[in-house]
Amino acid sequence: MDKTKARQTMSKVLDWIGNIWLILACVIILVGYTAIAITQGWGKLQDILSPFNIWNWLAVVITLLPGVAFKMWAKHIMKDKITNTTTLN
Repeated sequence: MDKTKARQTMSKVLDWIGNIWLILACVIILVGYTAIAITQGWGKLQDILSPFNIWNWLAVVITLLPGVAFKMWAKHIMKDKITNTTTLN
């Protein structure tokens, strides 16, 4: 397997991992919000989703960050592959 094919495969794998992470993270976040709305009421959910509740937003960012990082890494590998192939020719 040459380097170009290995980079392409690695990029696809990282992109898939990023997609799966983001989908699962969004589902978990939405299930959590739904559970809060059902068990503690709509008012509590509004308190949690308040723009002044920095801890909730920080938790959401930390939850989604690995998926975004995997996708950015995959894009970087593909961009690097394109740059390397054009400079070699």
